[in-house]
Parts: sequence; structure tokens; C-alpha cells
Amino acid sequence: MTKVVLHIDRLVLKELQRSDAAAITAGLQQELQTRLAGTDARAALAEQGNIGTLSVGEVKLERHGDASSIGKALASRIIGGEQ
Repeated sequence: MTKVVLHIDRLVLKELQRSDAAAITAGLQQELQTRLAGTDARAALAEQGNIGTLSVGEVKLERHGDASSIGKALASRIIGGEQ
């Protein structure tokens, strides 16, 4: 079994409301837990190797999405999946 340790020191979100930070973080955490429960996702993340910084680039958001959906979109990019 592949062991993946993911530690996020800092999450930089530009042009978002500070008041949404807790909901975005919760959505990100929940989606990472869900996705990393699957072997394929763990393997995809492990393939990236030991890296100091991961930039997910631009994340396209739903026009009327909530803060939790932003977290889910970020998790998709972190693991390497499509949005």
C-alpha cells in the first residue's frame, strides 16, 4: 500500500472573501479525505513525489458555487484530477 502524507502549511486564495475561508478549508479537507480513500488517487498523488510546493494553477469555479464547492475544486487539482 502506498502511504501518502499531505501537509498543507499555507493555502493562498486570491480574490475570495476571508469570511469564506473556513467553509473552503472544510470542503477541501472533506474532498481530499474522500478522494484519497481510493487507491488510484493515492497513487496519482504519490507519483508527484516529495515536493515542497504545489501550485494548482487557475481553478475554474461554478458561477453560483458555494465555498465548499471551491474546496472540492481545489482537491481535484491537488490530486491531479480534472474539474
